[in-house]
Amino acid sequence: MFKKLLVLVAVLCYLPPANACDSCGCSTAGGGLGGLFYADKNLVGIRWIHSGFTATHFDNGLPIEEQYQQAELWMRYTLSPRIQLSAFVPYNFFNRAIGEQNTQLKGLGDVRFLANYTVWQSTIGKDITRLNRHVLQLGGGVKLGTGKYVDVATDPNTPNTFQLGTGSTSWLFNAVYNYRKRKMGINFNTLLQIPTTNSDEYRYGTQFNASLAFSLEQQLKNVQLLPFAGVNVEYMDYDQRKGFEQHGTNGKGIFGLLGMEANLNQFSVSVYYYHPLYQSYADDEIDAKGRSTLSIAYLF
Repeated sequence: MFKKLLVLVAVLCYLPPANACDSCGCSTAGGGLGGLFYADKNLVGIRWIHSGFTATHFDNGLPIEEQYQQAELWMRYTLSPRIQLSAFVPYNFFNRAIGEQNTQLKGLGDVRFLANYTVWQSTIGKDITRLNRHVLQLGGGVKLGTGKYVDVATDPNTPNTFQLGTGSTSWLFNAVYNYRKRKMGINFNTLLQIPTTNSDEYRYGTQFNASLAFSLEQQLKNVQLLPFAGVNVEYMDYDQRKGFEQHGTNGKGIFGLLGMEANLNQFSVSVYYYHPLYQSYADDEIDAKGRSTLSIAYLF
């Protein structure tokens, strides 16, 4: 039972970056680049992701506030003992308020496909009191430009940082390390996202994320609990239009992570919260708020 929970912690503990579009919109590569501690479990699930930003500057004297909601269907399939395939299909609900004027976007986001390969694993002991296990996985994938993209030159109400999609293909590369000793688990996860230039000659910035999470199994009658805590670090380079850097599109931040998994039979429910500890986004012109995720998954 513990292994099912640890799988989900690794899958979900990575929540992507914080540029308005790429934080919960175009990218949200979210949660899905780790989580291969055990390669013998398939799953299908749905999760709700929320994040937001407040501008520290003003547009014509009016404050700016952006809210990002995302419902995401995610699936994982074990092709072989060492190869695992994943797919993520997001549907976005975005709102941008400037004073009393609201701009809303909703629709399909950029779909992502990933493959991970277990390059090394070592297990000592079989029962929970002696188990000691290491797993290292490397992988990659692609994020397709399936979400709608409208260039700001066409619609000034939808700047490039406020889009359902990027309008381009991005390449994904990740590494995952999991360690388990008895009831304790550690997950380290990194992601590199390299976008390409879209048809409007706009290229979103390269992004890098790294997360570290610690978990400890608990038992409550027939419910398996897995509280965990950790930290997430993220960095985004400047976007470019026709080769020129775009002001207000870079960023970096450190987020503290707290969460809980609850597993009953083949179902798992999870709640996550990311709190900003340090941030410098859009040339210090926006403040990222806390991010939260609610997820339910079926393992088979």
